[in-house]
Formats: sequence, C-alpha cells, structure tokens
Amino acid sequence: MVHHERMEVRQTPVPLTQHDLEFLEAVRTPGSPEYTVVRRLAGGSPKLEKSSAVALHALMSIAHKAVLEEVMLAGYAMLAAAQTGKDHAAHRAAWHRAAEVAGRE
Repeated sequence: MVHHERMEVRQTPVPLTQHDLEFLEAVRTPGSPEYTVVRRLAGGSPKLEKSSAVALHALMSIAHKAVLEEVMLAGYAMLAAAQTGKDHAAHRAAWHRAAEVAGRE
C-alpha cells in the first residue's frame, strides 16, 4: 500500500550558504553521487533536477526520517534505563514464550 500525504504548499525563505548552494547543485545534477544517494534515500521518485524546491523537499524528507529514528532510539534508551532487572527478566521470558508459540504455528 502506498501512502500519499496531502502536501500543503507554503513558500518559506531558506538561508543558504555558498557551501549549501554547491551541495544543492550536486544533489540536482543527474549522475552525481549526491543525486543518486538522495533519490535512493527519498524513495527513488523525486526528479531532483526539476527544481531546487523539489530537491530541498527531498532533503527535508530524509532529515525528517533520520530525526524520527534518533528520537525513537532515545526513547528506547530511556525506557531501557528505567527498567529494573526484574523487568528485563519478565520481558525475556515473555519473548521466549512468544517465540515458542510462533514456532508451533
């Protein structure tokens, strides 16, 4: 199933350094390593050469995904730190029971 998100279009000025502009140009150049990687990380569909806005949107999507992964990892770390030895033992036992049941099916 493909998830299509309704996009609200809003123009926002984005301050870019010369280094940013050079990177953006590389991202928009078909055949460049940056173009190839950004298209792969963005799901392969955006035509980055079409406009700077398309390329910036793809980069925002990639950044969004990376930040959410880091937030989840931090949450898991906090959860793990809050658990006691008893909690770990109970979770291990539950995991083993679930694995045994799954193995029987």
